[in-house]
Amino acid sequence: MADAQTRTPEAYHRDPAVNAATGIVWLIVLNKPFYPCYVWWVTGHGLGAALLTGLSAPAFGMLLILAKRNPLWLLAGLPAVGALDTAFATKLFGEASGASLFFVPCALLAAVLLPTRAYRIVWGLAGLIFVLAVGLHGRFGTAIYIWSDKELSALLSLNLVSAASLSFFILIRFARIAKPLN
Repeated sequence: MADAQTRTPEAYHRDPAVNAATGIVWLIVLNKPFYPCYVWWVTGHGLGAALLTGLSAPAFGMLLILAKRNPLWLLAGLPAVGALDTAFATKLFGEASGASLFFVPCALLAAVLLPTRAYRIVWGLAGLIFVLAVGLHGRFGTAIYIWSDKELSALLSLNLVSAASLSFFILIRFARIAKPLN
């Protein structure tokens, strides 16, 4: 990836990692309004609580604006914002809801988005995701919104399918992008 200060808008749009990350941000932002509907559909309630998951949409969108100044904001920010969003959703719905499964696509993004020369950032992001996923496991406390066991099972299924689908999309999207060795 060329120096961000010398990049033209045309070069910005030709960078395959930036294009892929942009597509993933749009996928996330455009799906945010539907997630509360899915939650309501599988549980029969919780729409108001699920709407709180949309609070992260502006943060994801801001990454696209910041990326025009320096693409590293997008490339490093996407897994970081995703991990924080996942931690919030886990606290909101509870660990049994499977919301923490979204740490997997966050870790994938940390691994595939950044150029090899940014290994310190990759390690920092990996550490953040690890601390949030493993270090907080069992320590999120009582969920903000309480669900029955049957509803938690439905949420677990929903989040498993959603996190697996996002992970699959990430893997397919990045399968053809060669990262430079420098």
